[in-house]
Amino acid sequence: MRHYNEGWANGFKWGIRYWEIWNEPEQKPMWSGTRAEFFELYRVAANHLKKCFPQIKIGGYGGCGFYAIDVQAPHEGGDFYGSFVPWFEEFCKFTQDPKTACPFDFFSWHLYTSEPERIVRHAEYARRVLDANGLKNTESIFNEWNCELAYGDWCVFDTMKEAPAAAFVAAAFALLQPSSVDSAMYYDALPSRAYCGLFYYPSGRTTPCYETFRAFNELRKLGTAVDCFSDEPHMYLTAAKGKDGASAILAANYSWPGDAKTRRVNVSVAGGAKMYRKYVVDLGSPVLSCAGEWKTDEPLVLPAYTTCLLLAGCELEGAPEYKARSGALNGLAQ
Repeated sequence: MRHYNEGWANGFKWGIRYWEIWNEPEQKPMWSGTRAEFFELYRVAANHLKKCFPQIKIGGYGGCGFYAIDVQAPHEGGDFYGSFVPWFEEFCKFTQDPKTACPFDFFSWHLYTSEPERIVRHAEYARRVLDANGLKNTESIFNEWNCELAYGDWCVFDTMKEAPAAAFVAAAFALLQPSSVDSAMYYDALPSRAYCGLFYYPSGRTTPCYETFRAFNELRKLGTAVDCFSDEPHMYLTAAKGKDGASAILAANYSWPGDAKTRRVNVSVAGGAKMYRKYVVDLGSPVLSCAGEWKTDEPLVLPAYTTCLLLAGCELEGAPEYKARSGALNGLAQ
């Protein structure tokens, strides 16, 4: 910490505020000791670090998740997945017990799923348990999430990049905005990793899922979230406005597995424009492409697994220029 925040040992002064202790200690590859031993490690480390660096936020522990609260697949119903819940509940009690009290500024947790609404259910569970243990000021940080469409099959990593996953991510963005989650981190964007949904490897080209992030960035730049409603299940919407009257809507038609179909939705946006320019990413268009204009007095029609960006009073920022890799690939000249 002194190296990264205080310049010690030819280091840096980055002012990093959040420091997470461990990652997924519930599973053996990450932690080989007992639950009690991990709790004690956290207690000692958190108290010492808070004493040395009172301005930082200390938390953990990158929990594996809460799959057992709403089991959706056979592998989630066993003892291993079932153990994640008591880990969390006992850890909350441990940090608040006067005999073992320690800083717990944030709780970080993970989820991989094909159902966007599951994010909300798990977030509500985490918040409910924290609050019940007197941890109302402890932040809920959802710091590993991605779309898992084919559990147990290596092709799951391919599906994380394509149009259905792009629509899933747009749905997640919409559901996270009003949720109890304080911050969320998609996992991940490192091109050479299997879990990377934003880039193809080894080419480095961007994916349809990347385009959803690019679309959401247009809302982020406007700065203020506004209410946006639909009357159709499996249609997900979130919207933003700028100080100059500009407006943007991110919409997605997502359902997995099954029930994939074109959907029509009536959209109501607080303080929105009457006419929007429409951009889409879908099964036939891997890059945000202009699809004409949309009037708010008409239904918005989206085919299955379509992500749609609607802009009024602002322009879509250009995509980054792709630069082909040079050099050898697997020892062979390109």
